[in-house]
Amino acid sequence: MKFNFIIFYLLSNFLCTSIKADALSNLYQRLNKINYFYSYFYQKVTDNNNNNIQYGEGELWVSRPNQFNWHMIKPEENFIISNGQKLWIYIPLLKQVTVNSVTENIKNTPLNLIIQNKISDWINYDIKQQGNRFELIPKHINNNFFKIIINITLKGKVKMFKIIEKNGLNSVYKLTKQKNKKISSNKFTFIVPKGTTIDEQL
Repeated sequence: MKFNFIIFYLLSNFLCTSIKADALSNLYQRLNKINYFYSYFYQKVTDNNNNNIQYGEGELWVSRPNQFNWHMIKPEENFIISNGQKLWIYIPLLKQVTVNSVTENIKNTPLNLIIQNKISDWINYDIKQQGNRFELIPKHINNNFFKIIINITLKGKVKMFKIIEKNGLNSVYKLTKQKNKKISSNKFTFIVPKGTTIDEQL
């Protein structure tokens, strides 16, 4: 009886590990099908009691690896732009731009997972799959978020991603009007407007 229990335990662990490995592989392969895309997005932020905190919308351009242009239109306009090396965070209302290293500033963020799609990043998460829905839980406690949920089709289109933070905030981003065509490198370079204060933190 004890021997049978051990066999069952080992088999269960093997199957569980295999399922997790398949989920990781499936997510990686799906994201690899599209290396550049444009999308309009809608944002909804709620607290842990499901109270609405913020609605937003904007545009996103991605060219892997590490190039992206995140343009938040509502409720307050701002830009987060990366050319693969530098990261610009620009707030027009304040006429201020902060310049950082892209690698250091996005490596522990959910956005990093989508714009890089590196196996070395994915292995830091426990990943479960249910159809097109992938649930990611960080293995390390030094992340600010508790869980990430990504909805991605077999063809590699990211339809939605949700970030559940440790403080209870839930941020949902729904991606629409997607276009999968090569994007000009100009879209990932920020030209500082006249009269803008520059805070360089490289």
